[in-house]
Formats: sequence, structure tokens, C-alpha cells
Amino acid sequence: MGASLVTILDKNTANVGCAYANTGNNEWSIGNDHISMTFRADDGRSFRLSNLELTGSRKWPCAADALPFHLTVAGSSIAQGDLQVSRSRARVEGSAVRLEIMLQHADGLTITLQLECHEGQAIIRQWLEVTPAATVTVDRVEPARLSVVGQDLTVAHTVSGVQRQGGWRPDNGAYRSFRVEHQSLESPVRRESGLRSTWDEMPWLTLIGDDASTGGLLLALEYGGRWVLDASRGDAGESVVAGFAPAGIAPEVEAGETWTSPSAWIGVFPGDLDSAAAVMHQYLREAVLPKTDDQFPWVQYNTWFSWYCELDAENLLAEADLAAGLGAEVFYVDAGWWVGNPVRRDRFSSGLGNWVENRDKFPGGLKAFADGIRSKGMHFGLWVEPERVDLRTVTTGTWRAEWIARESEGRYIRCDWPSDTETAWLCFGRPETQEWATEWIGALVEDLGIRWLKWDSNYWGVCTSPDHEHGVGDAEAAQLAGVQVVMARLRERFPDLVIENCAGGATRMDFALARQTPVAWLNDASEPSHRSRFHNAGASYLFPPEMLNAWITESEHENVNGQDQTDEVWRSVIRSRMIGAIGFSCKLATWSDRTREIAREEVERYKSELRPILKSGSFHHLRPQPEIPSARLPTPDVWEAYQVAAADGSRHVILGFRNLYPGGASTVHPALIEAGATYEVTADEGPPARRSGTDFLAKGLALDCPLLASTWVTIQRVNDQ
Repeated sequence: MGASLVTILDKNTANVGCAYANTGNNEWSIGNDHISMTFRADDGRSFRLSNLELTGSRKWPCAADALPFHLTVAGSSIAQGDLQVSRSRARVEGSAVRLEIMLQHADGLTITLQLECHEGQAIIRQWLEVTPAATVTVDRVEPARLSVVGQDLTVAHTVSGVQRQGGWRPDNGAYRSFRVEHQSLESPVRRESGLRSTWDEMPWLTLIGDDASTGGLLLALEYGGRWVLDASRGDAGESVVAGFAPAGIAPEVEAGETWTSPSAWIGVFPGDLDSAAAVMHQYLREAVLPKTDDQFPWVQYNTWFSWYCELDAENLLAEADLAAGLGAEVFYVDAGWWVGNPVRRDRFSSGLGNWVENRDKFPGGLKAFADGIRSKGMHFGLWVEPERVDLRTVTTGTWRAEWIARESEGRYIRCDWPSDTETAWLCFGRPETQEWATEWIGALVEDLGIRWLKWDSNYWGVCTSPDHEHGVGDAEAAQLAGVQVVMARLRERFPDLVIENCAGGATRMDFALARQTPVAWLNDASEPSHRSRFHNAGASYLFPPEMLNAWITESEHENVNGQDQTDEVWRSVIRSRMIGAIGFSCKLATWSDRTREIAREEVERYKSELRPILKSGSFHHLRPQPEIPSARLPTPDVWEAYQVAAADGSRHVILGFRNLYPGGASTVHPALIEAGATYEVTADEGPPARRSGTDFLAKGLALDCPLLASTWVTIQRVNDQ
């Protein structure tokens, strides 16, 4: 296997934040000052992950009789004893190191384990490359399987998915859209995505012991299709075995070709679930998400819940004046702007595929409308749904019938919702479809000066047509890859373009798509306020808050025109969306002057006090996510509290929501308070008061406000002793 190779980044910083990869005789390692993984193979055989370590703090030994992945090829599982290490290498790629270990199977199959570690990150990305000597089918793959020895990991924590397109809820039982769930490992844990990657469950798992101070492990799947998670105790009860497997693909790989699996993320963290969230946030921000400007996330105005498809340029420009007055930074037109779409409330499927401006709704053209938006100091944005077409536009659009996704028998994959027209699913596994989408979306972005593109996807189907370029068994992966190809091309051509993942109410809010989309629409059910906060509370364990987009919309539960609620309650409605990316989708002209004034004040406070630390700081859940029973989703009777802390610890913002808690004030214990520091504390509009860090740590912080209202507390460090 050759001489030892050591690759270290940034040697001049005494290894702080450095990433390394070592290859040597029978032992390989990759890591940094946060995480390390060590692999062994005695005499080149019995290859295994021997240790997973929270560097300098905690080491988890791994089972000696288990591969660090699982692979079933041509109906047979690959066994540890059938593999021998043939070669390995390490190399530097940008801010990361890569470790590559090639394993040779007795049947001539080559399996290359790929690992990637970024400096300063507590997550390592792992995937497989499979190259057969004869044509085979890959029946199942777990790109990473943890087999960790030790009984102290007792609880599996997961987060449920969007729940079937836009906040579907059961008739009874717990509301589960982005619900944090905990299950003892005394019984097997199984989670399945459902129809799409985040339809029923989210592809994320943490393993923690009864004592959270000992740290834990996390596992995530970077894949946008269907998947299955299994986690359980090993046969002897002395280990925990866990792995994600894509469920919708079984590719046929020809002799000499190489198939690349989806990636898994393996991470370590030193404390509780907030500690796991911090690891996820940092990795996504620095290694995954597209870069955005310092003012991101922009305050938005969107037309959907205000106007649906009843768009009128004159009315919208009047709304834009009011939106700019609130402090909105981007104004974007949602569905209904194209030819063939009627002035009917929610018939947004009609005309899909034309993608030419509707002059009945925009008499002067969208370019003039976009210029009008920019003249008011806002960016312009637009909604698209490239993957679906109204079948009637086959003669008027520029797409072609042979691009429609089909079943193996030749039937078109038609979408059964919504019912305003008959629509079909386009196969993005075809290069022609990708080129078409890149061309027309690129033309729109360039001609209209679009800065924000809301990419929707209101159906899901898998093309199994044998005459398309993809195979039958890898069609789902091909569809997803094709969409990401288009997005990547658009971002390369327009580096300042923000692509928002909407995907049918965020049922495709996965880590793979996050590489193209720095912001995601969280849930079509964006009201009432306690439901919107519930979504953020759960999703923020996986994704950084600036990525989570929620709007203030009209609600049967909350009259947002301000005529039947107090100023304090209205501020709470707005602040409920400030623990993420905030937007407005209401008819602002119906609001009172006082309602607009409060909204303007709160938006300014968001921009000046919270947003500067939201994007780079840490997010803390100071109270557990409340339980909300279906089907009425009543307001919880407990306090909620969320903290955003600046990266350097100099400033903290705490947002507390009383809900219907009957007991008045409540005490929380802010995170990252330093005993030797002095802080200036300001609650709402009250006078500032000084407190020592020691006093904070001993007594906590009392939150108080009226029922259904909120409190905003700013904690500013005034010395560094």
C-alpha cells in the first residue's frame, strides 16, 4: 500500500482548525481538531472503522466485524471478508482533504470509499464509488453505516418531515410537521421519507446518552429522493448500528463504469441537541450553502397569499410602495404571471410550460414592472415550476412531448393535483430537458434582472421510460441530479442569483438541494404564529435559521389588519417569523396606518439587532418544542424562548413567546454567558440594566409579557474581563 502520506492544511496555525488525512500500512485516518475517523485492515483484510472521535474529548470504538458501509450487489450483500485494500491516497481539495481507500472484491468488483473533511468542521462526508468487472445491479447502498460499541448511547433523536405538502395534519394525535421526536434504542428505530425526501421524515439522526454532557453522534443523508433509516442495538446489545439507504434507486452499472452513491454525513458534537444543531449549522454555512451577501436573508414581499393568480400590475405596484415602506428588500411575483393563466384565484397549474409574460396581467410587460420594483429600492423576484407542464401548452410552449416522464409501459406520468388542468411531469434526467430549462430560465433572469428565483415542484413522479438516457433503476436520482445541474448552471452564470427551494411546500428540503439553495420555503401552512414557530423550532436543529423562510399571512386565527388585536399581539405575530427569514404575503393596503407602523418598527429592529448575528451566530432552543394536538392546533399553554448569540459572544437576542401560559413570567437560562463578563440587558422598550455573568448563571433571565404577546431581550457584553 506504499509509504505513509500525511496531508495537513494550514501548517502555520499549530493544527488549530486544520484538516488532515493519513494513509499507512493497515491504518488510515482523516479528521481535524473537532472530529477524527480511523480505519484499520489487518494484513489488508477485515477492513473496518476502528474509532470515531470527538477530538481530544471522547472516543467511540467501533465493531471489529462490520464494514463502515453496506452494499448489496446482484442480490448479495458484500461481506467484510471478501474485500482487500488495494490502494489508498490522500489529497487536498480547496479547504478540505480527501481520503480515498480502494477495496477489491473477490468477484472483481472495486469499491472505493471516499471521505472528505473540511478544516474546522465536526462533520465528515462519506460516499462510495462502485466499479464492477461485469454488469451488475446495485440493489441497496448505505453509504455510511455506524456500528458503535458502547451502551451509553441510549436515545435516537429525529425530526419529522413537512407532512405531505404544506402542513397536512392528522385528524387527531400530535401535530408532526418538523416535530422533534425521541425514541429509546431499546426498540429498533425506523424512519422512511415517504413520497419525497422530506415528505414524512427528515434525513437526520442524532444519538445521545442519558447524560448529554458526554456528547453524541449525528448521521445525515445528502440525497433528495426517497430513503430509509434503520437504527438499533446490535445482536449482543453492546453496539448501536445505524445507516441511511436511498430507497428509490437500483442502478444497473455496466462493466468498467463507475457508479457514485449519495453521500452520508457523519458528525460528532460535545453536548445536547443544540450542540448538534451548531455542528450542522456551521457545516452547512461553510461547506454546503451558496454564499450570500451580508444583508441576507432579505426581508421579502410575495404576492401569493395576497393575490394568488389574480395579478394586476397597477395594484401590485401600489402594494410595492407599501412593502418598501415596511422595509422589504425583495418583491417577488409568485404563480400566475404567464400566458394562459386566468385571473382565477388559485389556478396556478393552468398554462405551465408557456413561460411567457401575461400581458393581460402586466400590460407594460414584466420588464417594466421589474424596473418599477427596483425604482422603489427593492430586488425583483419570480416564481417558476420548471418540472411540470400543462399538457395544453405542448403546442404553445417550447418543451417537447418526448420529454414527458413516462412509465415503463409508455404511459405519461400525469399529476392528479391541482385539478384546474391536466399536467404532466418532465424528465430532467434528459440532457435536452436540462438545456431547455437552463435556456428559458436564464433568459428570464437576464431580461428581467431577477435576483430571487422561487423554484417550486408540486408533484413527484419517477420516469422509468426505457428510451430515455437514464436507466430504469436510477431514474429518481437522474431527475434530482438534472434539476441540480440546471440550478448550478444558473448560479454559475448569475452568481448573485438567490434560488429559493419551494418544492410543493418544502417537501424536497434536503441537504443535496441545499448546495444550490441558500433559503427554503418552510411550509405552506405559515399560520397561525404558534404553528409557524413550531416549524422553525424543529427545522432549526437541521438547518441554520437564516435558511428557514416563513411569511406573515392572513389567517382565520389572527386578523393581521390589526383591527381586533393589541399592539403587543401584533408584534408577536411579526416576531414569530423573525427566528428565520421573514416575509410578508398580505394585502398591505387593507392594513391600518398603526399596523404598518408597527411592522416597519419590527422590521427595522430585525435588520439592525437580530439579522447581523442571525447568519453567523448560534441558535439556541431555551424551551422544548411545545406539543400541539391535532386537529384544531390550539395555542400552547407553555412559554417558548429562542436565543441567537453572536459568534464572538458579545451580543445575544432572546425572543420569548408566552402563548396561553397561565402562570405569568418564566425564567430561562441563556446560553454562552460568561461568568467574568458584565452585560447590559434591555427588555422590549424598557431601560437598560447591568448584570454580571455570575448573576445570570445563578438566577437566569425572567421573561414576561401579556398573553399571546412576546418579549424581545437584548443582552450586550460591556467588558471582556
